[in-house]
Amino acid sequence: MMCARLLAPRRREHGRLYRASERAFDALRAAYARSLRWALRYPLVMVAALAAAVGLNIYLYIVIPKGFFPQQDTGRLIGFIRADQTTSFQAMQEKMDQIVRTVRADSAVDTVTAVTGGGFGARNSGFMFVALKPLAERPSADRVVGRLRPVLARVPGANLFLVPVQDVRVGGRQASGAYQYTLQSDDLDALRLWTVRLQCPSSPTSRAIRKRAACRRW
Repeated sequence: MMCARLLAPRRREHGRLYRASERAFDALRAAYARSLRWALRYPLVMVAALAAAVGLNIYLYIVIPKGFFPQQDTGRLIGFIRADQTTSFQAMQEKMDQIVRTVRADSAVDTVTAVTGGGFGARNSGFMFVALKPLAERPSADRVVGRLRPVLARVPGANLFLVPVQDVRVGGRQASGAYQYTLQSDDLDALRLWTVRLQCPSSPTSRAIRKRAACRRW
């Protein structure tokens, strides 16, 4: 308003860039006006399109995998091996060799490197690094892990937890799964109580049935 009062009117020729941008803006505004007139002329079509968009969003929300970060397939797996507390180093070495042979026998696996004890943890634990073949020669890393789990479950006295290696990780701890839950409490009894509650599974095995019975008591 002050410029309109104080500044003297002056004619100014606009450059080519200004004229080109004005023509583009006028064309966009004209196209929007035509689409708006068409939408107002056919309201039932617009309502049907809105309903279809809402339904498609609901369907995609159900079927699309969800997570904090998308699951990557980098062609590498990392495994955490855990045996019984009473397992000696020599017995752990034998179990490690058996697990390595089982993993290496899979058609999607290229190389396997395993480390027992040492600076990686106690004598009854170990680490495994698995390199998979190119993606054109194998299924996804998640499917490879899924088909290895029942085979590795047959190894007595030791468990191998395989997870795909991700380029972006959250948290500073190494764990035996893609997610980790930590419970903290100043009350030991409350900590034990909630540990049992969170460990109650839903699988219909005998062990799960006993745990569900313990869950029902609270």
